[in-house]
Amino acid sequence: TNTDDVIVNVNPLPIIDAGIDQTICESSSATIGGAPTGPAGSTYLWDNAASLNNANLANPIASPIITTTYSVTVSDANTCTAIDQITITVLPQPDVDAGADKIICDLQAVQIGGAPTSSIVGATYLWDNAASLNIPTDPNPTANPSVTTTYTVTVTHTNGCTDTDDVLVTVNPLPITDAGADQSLCRGSSVTLGGAPTGPSGSSFAWDNGGSLSSISASNPVANPTVTTTYTVTVTDAAGCTNTDDVIVTVNDIPDADAGPDQTICNLLSTPIGGSPTSTIVGATFLWDNAGSLSSAIVANPTASPSVTTTYTVTVTHTNGCTNTDAVIVNVNPLPLTDAGADQTICELASVTIGGAPTGPAGSSFLWDNASTLNIASIANPIANPLVTTTYTVTVTDLNGCVNTDAVIVTVNPNPVADAGLDIIICAGSRNSIGGSPTGPAGSTYLWDNATSLTNATVANPDASPTVPTTYTVTVTNPTTGCTDTDAIFVDVFPLPDADAGADKVICDLQSVQIGGAPTSTVVGATFLWDNAASLSSATNPNPTATPSVTTTYTVTVSHTNGCTATDDVLVTVNPIPVVDAGTDQSICFGSSTSIGGAPTGPAGSTYLWDNAASLSSSTIENPIATPNVTTTYTVTVTDGVGCTNTDFVIITVNPLPDVEAGPDITICVLQSTAIGGAPTSTVAGATYLWDNAASLNSATNPNPTATPSVTTVYTVVVTHPNGCTDTDNMTVTVDPLPVVNAGPDRPICLGSSTPLGGSPTGPVGATYLWDNATSLSSATDANPSASPTITTTYTVTVTDGSTGCTNTDDVIVTVNPLPIIDAGADRTICFGQNSTLGGNPTGPSGSVFLWDNPGTINNINVSN
Repeated sequence: TNTDDVIVNVNPLPIIDAGIDQTICESSSATIGGAPTGPAGSTYLWDNAASLNNANLANPIASPIITTTYSVTVSDANTCTAIDQITITVLPQPDVDAGADKIICDLQAVQIGGAPTSSIVGATYLWDNAASLNIPTDPNPTANPSVTTTYTVTVTHTNGCTDTDDVLVTVNPLPITDAGADQSLCRGSSVTLGGAPTGPSGSSFAWDNGGSLSSISASNPVANPTVTTTYTVTVTDAAGCTNTDDVIVTVNDIPDADAGPDQTICNLLSTPIGGSPTSTIVGATFLWDNAGSLSSAIVANPTASPSVTTTYTVTVTHTNGCTNTDAVIVNVNPLPLTDAGADQTICELASVTIGGAPTGPAGSSFLWDNASTLNIASIANPIANPLVTTTYTVTVTDLNGCVNTDAVIVTVNPNPVADAGLDIIICAGSRNSIGGSPTGPAGSTYLWDNATSLTNATVANPDASPTVPTTYTVTVTNPTTGCTDTDAIFVDVFPLPDADAGADKVICDLQSVQIGGAPTSTVVGATFLWDNAASLSSATNPNPTATPSVTTTYTVTVSHTNGCTATDDVLVTVNPIPVVDAGTDQSICFGSSTSIGGAPTGPAGSTYLWDNAASLSSSTIENPIATPNVTTTYTVTVTDGVGCTNTDFVIITVNPLPDVEAGPDITICVLQSTAIGGAPTSTVAGATYLWDNAASLNSATNPNPTATPSVTTVYTVVVTHPNGCTDTDNMTVTVDPLPVVNAGPDRPICLGSSTPLGGSPTGPVGATYLWDNATSLSSATDANPSASPTITTTYTVTVTDGSTGCTNTDDVIVTVNPLPIIDAGADRTICFGQNSTLGGNPTGPSGSVFLWDNPGTINNINVSN
C-alpha cells in the first residue's frame, strides 16, 4: 500500500442577483440587475442582448417590446459562475385617437375625440384646456373654444399605461353684423333696414318677418310693418359662420281726426267746431287753418266766427309725431233786414202803431219785447200802449232761422199827475187848502170847479171853504205837451178818520207782501183806497197783498162813513233776484266727474244750494264737482246778500262705460301660446281694444289676441266705447318653466352589454318619464332604465313635470361597439412534456389585448400566441 493526497479546493459560487421582477409599459425602459448584481470584479453576460443597451454591464437598461425574462451569468475572479433571472413584464399602451381636426365658428361647440378615442374598456381620459370643455374626463367631450385651440388627450389604460394624441379646433370669428339703428315710422310708411354695411363683403343675408319686407335676402331691405316689429338678420360669411342682430321698427299710430259735422250759422254768430272728441289721442296737438276767425287755432274745439261760408281744416299731431287731417264747413247765412219803424211820441194812456214798412222780410217771424204794453207781440206792426217812455225791440227770425233786431222809442209824455189832494173833512165854518203836494208838475196850469167856494180857481192849492160837503175837481195841463189829467177832492164837514199804511217793507222781485196797518183804520165801516192798484190784490182792502215789480210807495186813503178821508204811505222796496247760471249742459263717462256752475254761478257774496247733493262734492259751493251715476239735472238755488233767491239748472248726461272682460287667468308652459280676452271681451258694438305687453301678442287691438309670453305676464285691456268712454280689466298668464331634463352623458357599450340611462336626476321630483326605443329598454317609464341596444341608438326621454304638466326632452347616444372576432386556434394533441403555440392567425384584431386562462401552463397570458 501506498498513499498519496490531492487537495480539491472548492471555491464558492458568486452571490448573484438579477434584481426583482419589474413591470413597465410598452416603449418604456427599466434598469435591471441587483445592487450589486454580483461580486466586485465579476464579469456579466445577459441573454436577450438585443433589447439591452449593453449585455456585459452589471445593470444594463432593458427596453423589451414584450414581456421578457433576462438571465445574467456572473463569473467571479475565480471563474466560478452563477445564473439568476429577472422578468420584465411589458404592459401594452392604450391606443389613442384625438380625432380629426375641426373647424367651427365662434360661439359654436364641437365634439372631439376619435370613434372611439380608445378601444380600451375601462380606460380613463384627461384632456388639457379643460376650461373650454364640458367634461374634460369624457372620451368625446364637447369643446367650445373662443380661439383656435390644440386639445391633447391623455388615455390611461386600466394597467396604468398612458398615451397621448392631439386634435386642432380652428375657430373662425363670427361675421360683424349690424341690423341698423332702431327706427320709428308712422303706420303706412316704409323704412330701410340694415347697417352700412349690414355684414362683411360676400356674405349672404336672411331676414325674418319677410311678409313686411321688400326682400328677405337683401342686405338693406325696405320694411313696411303695420305693427311694431323686431327684425332679425342672420348674416352668413364666406367661411359659413353666422351671426345675428336685431332692429326694432316702432310703428306709431296715425291719430284719428274728426273736425265735426258741417254746420250752418247766421252772420255775426259763433259756433264750436271739432269732433266729440276731435281726436281720442291723449296729448295730441291741434292746428286749424283760417285761424283769424277762430277763438284759438291750437285747441281741439275752437269757436268759429266766420263772416262768410268757410272750410276749416284741422291737423291732428299724435304725441308720436304722426299726423292726420279732417275738414268741416261752416255755412254763414246773412241776417234779415229789420226795421222797427221811426221813433214816436204820445201822451200817457194813448196808443200808437209801431214797426217798419215792412218790419222784416216776407215769411219772417216777429217777437217784440215789452209785450204787456202791446196788443199782439208776435206781429210785424203791433199797437203799443206804454205807460212810460219805452224802447221796443223787435226780433226778426227769417226762414233760415237767422235773427236780427231793431228798436223804436215810443216817448210817453206823462199826463201831469193831477192830485186834488185827499178828501178832507172839515168842520163847518172852517176852511182848508186843497190840491196835492203838488197838485201837478211844476209849470202846469190848473182849473178847479166850484170856484165860488175857493179863494182862487186857477192856482194849484186854493183854500176851500165849503159849507156843505163838496167835491172839487182840478184839471192839470202840461203847457208843453198839451197832456192833461184830472183829480177830485171831496171836502166834507166831519171829523177825519185815522189812517195807517203800515211799516215800510223790503221784498225780493216776484215776491208779495201784505201792507196796511194793524188796523189800517179804527173807524168802523171805513173804506180804503190804495194807489198803484195794478200791483195789489185789492185796492179797497185795508190790508191788500202787494206784488210790485219795482220799489213802490203805496198810499192808502181811508174814508170815514161820514165821508171824511185820511191818507198814509208805505214804502215797499223791491230788491232784484240774482242772475243765476248753472253752467252749460255736459256729457261725461260713467264714474267720471265734472265741475258745474257758471262763471260766475251767481253774484258775489251769494250762497248756493244744489239739489241731488249725494252726487256732488258739496251742495253749498258755487262750482261743485258732480259725479252722477245716471244722467242728472242739477238745480242750483242762489241766495244773494239781501236774501233774494233765483234758480237755474244744468243737465249732466252720463254715458255708460263699456263692459270689459279680459278673461280668466291662464297657466301655460314656456314657448306655448294661448288666446286671451273674454267671451266676448266686450258686448259693446263698435268698441275698440288696446292691450298692453303688445310685444308678446299677435295683435294689441284684437279683442281676443294670441299671447306668447316668455314669463308670467299680467295683460290689461282698455276697451273704448263708441261714445269715447273707456274701462279696463286684466288677466294673468302664468308661464310655468319647462322641467330640467338630463338624459345622462353619451356612453359606449359592447354588443350584448347593458348600460343605465338618465341623469342624477333625470328630471324634477314627481316628474313622469317616457323613453323612445322602448323595446331595448328595461322600462320606458323609469327615470333611469337599463338600455340593451344591438346597434348605436339615440334615446330621447320626455319628462313631464308633475306639478305643472310642462314637458321637455333630452337625448343620450349609446354607441354599441362590436365584439372582436377571436380565434384561439384549432384544437390539438401533444405528448407530455411537449410545447404547442396557441392562438389563431390572427387570434384577434390588431391592437387588441389578450388574456389567457390557465396561466401556469403557458409562457405568457397576455400575448396573442
